[in-house]
Amino acid sequence: EFVEQLRRSKAKRLFPKLTKKDAKDRYSRSVSRWFTVYAKKCSVHHGTKGKKIFHSFRDCVTHWCETNNAPEKQAARLVGHTWKNITYGRYSRDTAPSTMLRDVVSKIDYGIDFAYLKESKYVLKVPQRP
Repeated sequence: EFVEQLRRSKAKRLFPKLTKKDAKDRYSRSVSRWFTVYAKKCSVHHGTKGKKIFHSFRDCVTHWCETNNAPEKQAARLVGHTWKNITYGRYSRDTAPSTMLRDVVSKIDYGIDFAYLKESKYVLKVPQRP
C-alpha cells in the first residue's frame, strides 16, 4: 500500500524524505548516522569489541544466509552487493522483491520472539487484506 501511494504521487524513490547532505553524500549516510545515535541511546555500543554499527545488520543477514544455504545470488542482492557471476550477474535481471521475500527474507529466524512489537506505538498499523 505504501508503494502504491508513492506511485500515485509520482515519487521517484522509495523513501522520498531521505535526503543527501551534499553532492558527494549518499542517502545511506543519514540512516547510518541516525542508527549510531539511536544505538548509543539504547546502550548497544560497548567498547571496540562487540561494537555494533549500521552495517552489522548486513553481516548478520549474510551470516544467516550462508549458514542456511540461501542461494548466493539472492543473498548478495539482498544485502546490496552486485553479483559478479557471468550467467546471473550479466545476463539476469534482479530478483523480484516478492521472490526475495518468499525464498529468503521470510525464512530468516534468529530464535527471538518479536511478537510483542506488534503492539508497539512505533509500528505502522496496516489494515490486513481479506
